Amino acid sequence: MNVFNTEKLPLQLIVLIVIFGIIEIASQVSEFGLLSTLNLRQLFLMLGAFWPPLITNDLMGIYGSQKYIMFITYAFIHGNFLHFLLNAVVLLSLGKMISYKLGNLITVLLFFTSSISGGLVFYFLSKSASPMIGASGAVFGFIGVWQYYDLSSRLSRKEPLQHFFFTIGALIIGNILIAFVLEGGLAWEAHLGGFLIGFIFVPFLRLCKEIALNN
Repeated sequence: MNVFNTEKLPLQLIVLIVIFGIIEIASQVSEFGLLSTLNLRQLFLMLGAFWPPLITNDLMGIYGSQKYIMFITYAFIHGNFLHFLLNAVVLLSLGKMISYKLGNLITVLLFFTSSISGGLVFYFLSKSASPMIGASGAVFGFIGVWQYYDLSSRLSRKEPLQHFFFTIGALIIGNILIAFVLEGGLAWEAHLGGFLIGFIFVPFLRLCKEIALNN
């Protein structure tokens, strides 16, 4: 599957990823000292990362609505170029399938909903006061939709579910291994939050449509 076939990619998702890229490239440029002493990565972290202490008022925000806006802005900031690139590739790859089935605007709604859900689950399950960044919560929201469709398809055709459970197991093991390599520096809680909202996203949309048609 060619993820760079822009004719099949949702334009709104491309715009979001271009914004990710601009932020990451600007951060890289500043780290090479090409912007005098200004460190844009630190600035972006201060302004847009997910800071759990802001919710408990143990940390004062730089601007008034920061503790609310950060549920979205953290997804636009990445730790390095590889972090950005991996998330962008998965979002584009799965985004084509999801936009084909649900439409472009719903795909973007899924992105933001998964980001918010990822932030909420990270806040409630993580004991860390460190900032959390990256679009991985949204990525796992897309993975959740993908796995919902896969499970539904196998159930409707009465196929064995081994492949579905193998994929779920691989995702869990992958998160454990990456967390081990990064010495705990993986926001698996955001991954879980994104996946859960993604998995129930399609049936929730169908339920809302049925309620609207019956009223």
